[in-house]
Amino acid sequence: MPRNKISDIVEGRILQLLRWGYSQSLIVNILKLDGIHVSQPTVSNVKQKIGRQRNSESKIKIFRKKPSQTPSIIKKVIEKIDVKEPPTQRAIAKDLHISQSTVSNIIKNSGFTLRKKQKVQKLTSSNVMKRGQRSFKLYRRLARGRYKNFIPTDETWFYLDETSGRRKVCYIKKTDPDYDRMIIQQNTSRPKGFMVWGGVSSQGKTTLRFVTPGTKVNSNYYINNVLKPFLTKDVPRLFRKGKKLKWIFHQDSAPSHTAKETIKFLEQNKIHYITPQEWMPASPDAAPMDYSIWGHLKQQLNKTRIDSIEELKKKILYEWRKMNETRRYFSTPCIQSSTQIIDDSDKLFSMAPRFQKVVRTTRRDDTEISRCIKYSMFGFNILFWILGFMITAIGIYAWIEKDTFDNFGRLTMRGTLFFDPALVFVLVGVFMFCIGFAGCVGSLRENTCLLLFFSFALAIIFFAQLAFGTLVFIYREKVKNEGEKQLMIMIESYRDDPDLQNMIDWIQRDWLHCCGVNNYRNWESNIYFNCSSKIVGSVEACGVPASCCRAEYFHNNKQCGYGTLESSAGTHMIYTDGCLPKASQWFERHILPVAIVVVVLAVLQILGICFAQNLRNDILAQKAKWIWHAHPMMNYYRHQ
Repeated sequence: MPRNKISDIVEGRILQLLRWGYSQSLIVNILKLDGIHVSQPTVSNVKQKIGRQRNSESKIKIFRKKPSQTPSIIKKVIEKIDVKEPPTQRAIAKDLHISQSTVSNIIKNSGFTLRKKQKVQKLTSSNVMKRGQRSFKLYRRLARGRYKNFIPTDETWFYLDETSGRRKVCYIKKTDPDYDRMIIQQNTSRPKGFMVWGGVSSQGKTTLRFVTPGTKVNSNYYINNVLKPFLTKDVPRLFRKGKKLKWIFHQDSAPSHTAKETIKFLEQNKIHYITPQEWMPASPDAAPMDYSIWGHLKQQLNKTRIDSIEELKKKILYEWRKMNETRRYFSTPCIQSSTQIIDDSDKLFSMAPRFQKVVRTTRRDDTEISRCIKYSMFGFNILFWILGFMITAIGIYAWIEKDTFDNFGRLTMRGTLFFDPALVFVLVGVFMFCIGFAGCVGSLRENTCLLLFFSFALAIIFFAQLAFGTLVFIYREKVKNEGEKQLMIMIESYRDDPDLQNMIDWIQRDWLHCCGVNNYRNWESNIYFNCSSKIVGSVEACGVPASCCRAEYFHNNKQCGYGTLESSAGTHMIYTDGCLPKASQWFERHILPVAIVVVVLAVLQILGICFAQNLRNDILAQKAKWIWHAHPMMNYYRHQ
């Protein structure tokens, strides 16, 4: 179907209106008033001087040469967008005389992308310093799920003027704008309203508490009308029995909150609270009541018109009950665990900088973990691990050789179980194996749980040794008597356990050169060396073990101890002094070497504890830095 033609007179009027500066849509309306009906595309064709196409029966295809993206054009576009306040793409295209699509393609191919700016708290130098000092400690306190026991509270004002039900947007005509619609008149006089206190947690919401208008909220009012009802009603409801001691209370720095009476009340009731000195300044998103909850309530209240204070209270309570606190609270970027931060990395998280070295560019630029401490821990503990395994194997082998597993009652019959050398080897070896494994694998794999177990185990050993030494010094006479009693039991069981026999022989012959506990006659308590054994024909009756013989006689006569317990026998071939007094004399002579060994062992244990805790803190700091460097708001804090 051929297109309709317009007369030269109409085309002339269109050109005249275009020269006068009228828009295409306005030209269509002006001609319509004169009874001339033309379309806006027709006016556009006249403006672009394509009359032949307009009057032709078939559409003439017009090919426009695509503007080339020359290096100079690309450079100019990048210079215009790579600034803090870039102009629009339309303004760039108009300024450089290129199309807007060309500008868009240049931006896309140059690696730039458009993002909406996010509003954050403006940080002063004092804010940055305080955050660097407090943030990582606060993050450690509330991370890994501990934020679920966190109860942030806050107060806010609700006014009737904010609940008029008026929309904050309007529509106006372009040709006849009604500017009165765009104005919201505010009453400059004192508005009617009241203050409300509330709080949220993962366990639920607290009860809202309204402050009567005109009441002065001081420390006494805050304690009696807010804190006491909160502790007696809200806390037992939110945290059941067994969980009450785990929750953490937070309040802002209002004068009634930081007053001496309020702090004293919190400490007397043993409430775990975050002090203003621990909280980071200018962090509304770390306080969800201030950041999200109150804003949500006010937004809901503004949808309806409220005319009285009582009606406003009822509406607030209705919206508070209706609000799903779990969704509202945990959808806000408040204190979260490391896993949730990674999952919700697109949200604003103003807890940073979590540590003072937050200005590093990426997580691989430098590491918080000291390689010297890490591999020193690994090398020392792998030796400790292998040594523990070897000691355990020796103890188990000794038990197998003397059939202890088949005759276990033989050790427990006379109470010598814990004096069995093989058992001592097994227990010590297993303990060393576990500690060495935790320290070795924990340091190599950077496992904080194993490092924590390693440091706690060393701490238990250290304090157990300290307590044992203190008790021995205080009750030395009682310890001496008890030791003498246990040594007499060991003498009585001399022939029952080969390992025990070898240990006693080594003490008497090679170490202390002694015989018996107090003197050589203590061997009469052993059934094999008692003189009554002559009845059964025992050759060892009225004698002592060969380990009691002096070295010069032992090599020539293995039976030098036989008959020495008889009243008429001589004792010049055996040691007559007991092992207990000999041991006391040996420690007195070697007090300095023994003290040096004890001090060295204590220092090694303390160093092991310090190294493990230092490595563990470095690992946690490194993990926190990985999380924060992945956050899109990192660039903001680097430049503060």
